[in-house]
Amino acid sequence: MTDISYIFLILQDSLLAIAIFLAILLSISILFIERFRHRNNMIIFNICFTVICCCVYFFIHFTLSYFDPQRLYAQHLCILLFYANNIANISIPFAFVTFTIHRYFFIIYHTKVFFKSRQWVIICIASQWILTFFLSLPFVFRSEPYCGISIGFQVYACIMTIIIPSTINIILNGLIFLHVRSSTRRVLPQVFSVINTGINSNQQGKIGRREIVLLQRMIFTFVIFILGWSPVYLSNIVNLYITVDVISNGILVLICEIAALSLVFNLVVFNRELRQYISDKIQFYFRH
Repeated sequence: MTDISYIFLILQDSLLAIAIFLAILLSISILFIERFRHRNNMIIFNICFTVICCCVYFFIHFTLSYFDPQRLYAQHLCILLFYANNIANISIPFAFVTFTIHRYFFIIYHTKVFFKSRQWVIICIASQWILTFFLSLPFVFRSEPYCGISIGFQVYACIMTIIIPSTINIILNGLIFLHVRSSTRRVLPQVFSVINTGINSNQQGKIGRREIVLLQRMIFTFVIFILGWSPVYLSNIVNLYITVDVISNGILVLICEIAALSLVFNLVVFNRELRQYISDKIQFYFRH
C-alpha cells in the first residue's frame, strides 16, 4: 500500500512547482518585455519573487522532511531552519501589505509626485524585506532543545503571518474605500464647474471606478490569503496539545498551497495588459 505521506508529498510538490513556474513566467514577462516595466508591475514582480522564494523553500523542506529528515532537522541547523521557515511564512503576507501600502499612498496622496515615482516603490519593497528579516530574528534566540518549538513561537508565527498583515490590510483598504467613495460623491457637484475650471468630471468618475475595481481585487486576494493560510497555522498551535493526523495536516497544507497558486494566477488574470499580450500571442501562434 502506498504511503499516504508520499502521496501528499507528490501533490504538495506538484502545486509548489506549478506556482514557481507561473511566478517565474510572470516575472520574466515583467523584466524582459519593456512595455511591462512600469512602477505598478515592480510591485507585482516583488510579489512573484516572494512567491518563488517561499515555494522553493517549502519544496525543499517537504522533500527533505520525507526523504532525509535527519539532515533537515540536524541540531546545528535548527536555528537556520526556523529562521528561514519564518521568513518563508511571512514573506507573502507582507508582500501584499507592501502592495496595499503602496496603493494607499498612491491613491490618498495622488497629488504628490513622490508617491508616483519608482523611488517610492523601491522604498516600499526594501522596507518589506528588511522588516521580514528583522521580524524573524526571535527564532534565532529560541532556547528549546534540538528542533523543538514552543507555544510562544507558534503563536508569534501565527500573529506575524495572519493577524498583523490582515489588520493592516483591513485598515488601509477601508481607508482607501472611504477615500474613493468620498471622491466619487464629489464628482456630481463638480459637473457645474467644468467650464470654469476645465476639470473633466467624467475622467474623475472613471478614476474613482478604476480604484474601486482595484480595491475589490485587493479584497478578493486578501480573502484568499485568509481562507487559505490561516487553518494550517492554527493547526500548528492545536498540534502542540492535540495530535493532528497526517491526512488532516496534509489537506491543510494543500489548501495553503492552492491559495498561493491562486494568488499567482490572479496576478495574471487581473493584469489586463499582460492578459491581452498573452491572448494576442496565443492567437498569433494558432493563426500561423
